[in-house]
Amino acid sequence: MVDIKIIEYHRGIAQEVADMWNASHEGWGGGDTVRTAEDVHRSESNSENTNLFIAMEGEKAVGYCSLSEYRFDENTMYIPLLNVRPTHHGKKIGKELLLAALNRTIELGWPRLDLFTWPGNTKAVPLYKKCGFFWEDMDESTHLLNLIPTVLKTQAIKDYFQHIDWYNDSTRIIEVKPDGEKENSFEYYQYSWIKGDINLRVQFERRGRGLRLIETDDYLVCATVEKMNLVFGRKYQVEYKVVNKSGRPLSIEIEGYKDKNIDNTFIASQEVSTEVIISNNFTVGEVQEEQSNFKTHPTVAAKIKINGKQALFQIGIVPEFPAKLVFKGSKEMCYINKQGEFYLDIQNKFDEAAEFEFDLPESHFVDLHQKHFKITLEPKDRTSIPINYTLKGFGFYYPKLEVRVTLKNGDIITFTKKIGYAFKGLNAQFYGETEHYWEIYNDKFVVKLEKMDNWQTPTRQVNDGFITAHMPPRIGKPFFDEFAKKKPTDIKFYKKNGSAVLEYILQSDKKKGIQVKTIHELLSNGLLASNYEIINKGYESDEELSLALPVMHNMEGAVIPLASGIVELHDSIGAELGYWESKDLNENWLFAKSRTIPRGLAWPEEYEVEFKGWHLMLTTSLGKIGVGDKVVTKPIYISVGAFSTWQEFRAFAKQEDSIDYQNPIEHITLRVNGGNPFVDDIINVSVEEKKTSPLDGEISVGINGNVKKEKVSPDDKKKFIEFQLKSSKEIDYVTSIIDLSSYRLEKESVVFRKGKNTINTSVIEEQGQMVYVADNGVLQIKTSPAYGPNLYSLQFKGKEWLDNTFPKVGPKSWWNPWQGGLYSTPEGLLLRTAMKETINVSFTQINDQFYNQWEGIKITVKVTEHERFKGLTFHQYYLMLPGSPVLCQLVEIEQNTGAYIEGDWMHSYFFKPNDHIKTCFHKYKNTSGEWVTSKAGSNAFDGTALSSVSVESSKEKNLVHYISDHRERQLMVSTNQEVIFILDFPKYAIKNGETVKFKPNFFVLTDQRINELALKDLMELKF
Repeated sequence: MVDIKIIEYHRGIAQEVADMWNASHEGWGGGDTVRTAEDVHRSESNSENTNLFIAMEGEKAVGYCSLSEYRFDENTMYIPLLNVRPTHHGKKIGKELLLAALNRTIELGWPRLDLFTWPGNTKAVPLYKKCGFFWEDMDESTHLLNLIPTVLKTQAIKDYFQHIDWYNDSTRIIEVKPDGEKENSFEYYQYSWIKGDINLRVQFERRGRGLRLIETDDYLVCATVEKMNLVFGRKYQVEYKVVNKSGRPLSIEIEGYKDKNIDNTFIASQEVSTEVIISNNFTVGEVQEEQSNFKTHPTVAAKIKINGKQALFQIGIVPEFPAKLVFKGSKEMCYINKQGEFYLDIQNKFDEAAEFEFDLPESHFVDLHQKHFKITLEPKDRTSIPINYTLKGFGFYYPKLEVRVTLKNGDIITFTKKIGYAFKGLNAQFYGETEHYWEIYNDKFVVKLEKMDNWQTPTRQVNDGFITAHMPPRIGKPFFDEFAKKKPTDIKFYKKNGSAVLEYILQSDKKKGIQVKTIHELLSNGLLASNYEIINKGYESDEELSLALPVMHNMEGAVIPLASGIVELHDSIGAELGYWESKDLNENWLFAKSRTIPRGLAWPEEYEVEFKGWHLMLTTSLGKIGVGDKVVTKPIYISVGAFSTWQEFRAFAKQEDSIDYQNPIEHITLRVNGGNPFVDDIINVSVEEKKTSPLDGEISVGINGNVKKEKVSPDDKKKFIEFQLKSSKEIDYVTSIIDLSSYRLEKESVVFRKGKNTINTSVIEEQGQMVYVADNGVLQIKTSPAYGPNLYSLQFKGKEWLDNTFPKVGPKSWWNPWQGGLYSTPEGLLLRTAMKETINVSFTQINDQFYNQWEGIKITVKVTEHERFKGLTFHQYYLMLPGSPVLCQLVEIEQNTGAYIEGDWMHSYFFKPNDHIKTCFHKYKNTSGEWVTSKAGSNAFDGTALSSVSVESSKEKNLVHYISDHRERQLMVSTNQEVIFILDFPKYAIKNGETVKFKPNFFVLTDQRINELALKDLMELKF
């Protein structure tokens, strides 16, 4: 073995531990997340670990083993995480770490040590078993438990380990499969040792986690119960077999006792010369709920003294109701006065045929069509009974069934069982309890408080399997996960202003006298507000307390607000919290898109956030809480479909009045020319990894067939690569292939080459009208104030693209007057009215955020006559850059009406791709994401677009793209026999005296359709 020291973690080795994790991805199925010393220390300082053992090889950390109290069961320690650097596998480091955790468990006096792994971790299973762990045979998880601490503290055999080394002298057969010797429905785990002429064998019963057999060279003591699954309310037999193997004096004293609902109270003693069986009839008392597989079962228990030295024997029992009864159904919503059905599943738990007879009690809100039932079932048989009903109201049907059981031999047994079923409806709030949950309902939503571990999950009947859920709170520091095993007290339900409220109290044992009251308020739209009251009922301390709130938040399709931008994930790539630095969060929310139900999580801004692998932790300081005082926290919010977009949820989390529809970035960004879509000859192109992982693979970028590549590996620790390309066309596509070790991405971005010429402006007379003209060498635009407040002409390389009746307005289709072209007015200000107002035209220059100098025409309408909009001045800017086929429309509004105004603005755009209207069409994506071609020259057609829109003609090689932020406005495409046009309706809300600008809109004229995703930089321009 290499020279390894096992030490306790301290801050001074945080970087070494981070390096270990970064070098250990191979042992965890691969990965590329990167941890820092800060990440490690922040995580460990807020952990619930009682100990953290680090294996050191000189100055290098090569192994990690954490130890904490087990959250799923009583009297158990737990190893949350065990790791050895892959380069150091096979060097017995894992063994030393496991033994350090096991020895600490023994020192603390705990009887058991557990851990979880995965079935495919076959290399580690022999090590675990050699160190005393048993692999449980269960479907739910790969769980191992170690009972060596119980062995070593059992008085009857303790002296043997003065001679036997429990690790080196073990004769246990090690196989890579679940453990357990099956006998009469029980499973037994066996340890055995041989040291010279000393033999020792012990067996533990799996469910009760207790001894059931001790065999030495002198004696055998073995406990046996007839079967494991026992119907309560009856007596059963336990036998204690004692064999004297040596003929030496053997004194046995047995004191049976009651454990939970199993009463094995009796006393017996005997001197055993050869062999004896001592038996007792024990009683299985009634239970209120079914036994969890994750928890220690009630046991047939006895203290047995063997020649005066005691051993505790415990055989686990699964107490069962005479019948398993449960209501089932799958209705998302129920409806008043409508007939329906749900189901009662019933299973006979006896080993003989039985008749079950019961009545379903009346309810004030549901009329059951049949109430009396009598069913005969064969041994262990089951059936599902349809229950037909007519609903009169909404609520939780929670009857206490009184069941009469007639066995085949004529014996009659009665028992009671409460079961529940929710009848959910619109705006209905109620509370219910099932075998596994306490539940509150509001509308179609439910919050479930799990009885096994106090997880609190808001959801609805129809969901996609992804959750955001509260785990039990923790009081510290240090933080302990003690409330996962606590049964809540003072559970209350009430209604509050249309909300359903559930509150309950958890009592701390670690800080006796501290209570945590949890208050969940569920709104009818699926928003859950949760806050906490920390109450001091007698904890005498000057300690400053903190509250930790762990939250499970599935990150597939997540939206993450980082200081460098809001990152939006589109799938599972990057959907692990380990890929992100919690310190980089700069806002108080997370969101996750979904196939069915988008989810959001928001917290008070002052809370600290830590990403801890598979969950996150919210922490806040409570300060000193005097006896009799309490601290009430601000709420944490979980949205289950209450907000359909991350932009809406962000506004809610930040308590902002308006929604900011900024464009998100991706987890790997392609950045061209620094985000400026207008380029000179040389273009800088960068690829940046936003996650914590370095780039690993081949990155290539190209333009016009000119491709540049670079290979990178994790050792390079590169997250940023930059290339230089040369542009030569009016419109160019910059493409990138990001071919990484675990996935491949293809990205593209459109750039527009700036010309060297200037923009020519002039005022001319055309057809008797004064016309303002601007020409950038590719595009030419025209307006005439006498004709109207519109841009009536847009020519691309000499070809007209706008429909108009210049120089005179007149009727067309259902408009009168109609002027065509491009124009923008508030909805409610008709064109004929606008033409009566003051219209001024001028040439203008304006810069965007990249200092591109745009030039063009400014059309100003000053409203002085219209009653509603009197005092409003709005400016339409039609702007170009030299040599670029891009026209920008920008609308600015000066609001001096003396009132607060809000409503829809209307951008109207009339096109004429070709003189033959029937050759003209739109191309766009509809609200279902389908591509639609709407044809002009025929029947009237109106559609809603959720994409950019191209306007084309089958007779023309060129087309015009209209590009706007369709996320925050209604974008309509329309055609009829005479016209093809687009209407765009941004909303406005402007106070008196305020000047605002809409986001710019763009018209791109080209010979091919452009992928909207490639136009992100253009859409991000600001003026």
